[in-house]
Amino acid sequence: MTRPSVAMFGLGALGAVLAARLHAAGCALAAHDPRPAALAAHRSACGADTVRAAEAQVHVSCVTDESAAEQLYFAPGGWAESLRPGCLAIDHTTTGPAFARRAAAALAARGVGFVDAPLSGGVGGARAGRLLALLGGAAADRERAAPVLAAYCARQVAFGPAGSGQAAKLANQLCIAGTLAGLDAAAAFARANALDVGQLFAALAAGSASSAQMEQHAPMLAAADAAFGERFGWIAKDLALALESAAAAPPAAALAGWVLACAHGAPAGAA
Repeated sequence: MTRPSVAMFGLGALGAVLAARLHAAGCALAAHDPRPAALAAHRSACGADTVRAAEAQVHVSCVTDESAAEQLYFAPGGWAESLRPGCLAIDHTTTGPAFARRAAAALAARGVGFVDAPLSGGVGGARAGRLLALLGGAAADRERAAPVLAAYCARQVAFGPAGSGQAAKLANQLCIAGTLAGLDAAAAFARANALDVGQLFAALAAGSASSAQMEQHAPMLAAADAAFGERFGWIAKDLALALESAAAAPPAAALAGWVLACAHGAPAGAA
């Protein structure tokens, strides 16, 4: 599969792996991160850039949150202003659907394509090339994105116009949030009844309670008692986005609000 030249912005825990996968796949690659240490680590692992960022056909962003993406795409003199007509932007940041629609419209006005492509599978999935990409954007732009995403994704699923990928990702996070809250409550219940939490989860993994989240987090849940927010605070930012987008879906709003309360100190079993 022929892959276009790529400029990658964001070399955090996930972005660094994506850049390494693009490099290994033979893409002409330019990488950037505002942190010199992250950029140096990338260049140590993958070597110098093989294309100028300004000449890249596809520009991939993977930053921490919507606030960082806002700066990237809308700050005066920012990264997005350097994108040339005819190129394509792919955003892997988890944001609200409204942000993705706004970014797509702003770039389209300048002749730049846009695909919101939040990912599921984590850093481990990225290293193995097993990520799931949840896509929003015009069909032609999604088709252009496919060869790039194939460097680290096992599946690419299109849901519709810009913003649809982010809506799908927030639905994914709601699924995860409910499972995490259940796991946390089960661990607390087990301790209260003098059960060995590790033994319990090992047993439950063979039954209908088994899940990818249990497999990933059981060792941490068994190791020590801790507040939900200490263990799973990372889910809070995505649930806040889901809450903003859940006005027409009361069950989603209720779940997001409940788990956010847990993350900020309420016990997982609280009503």
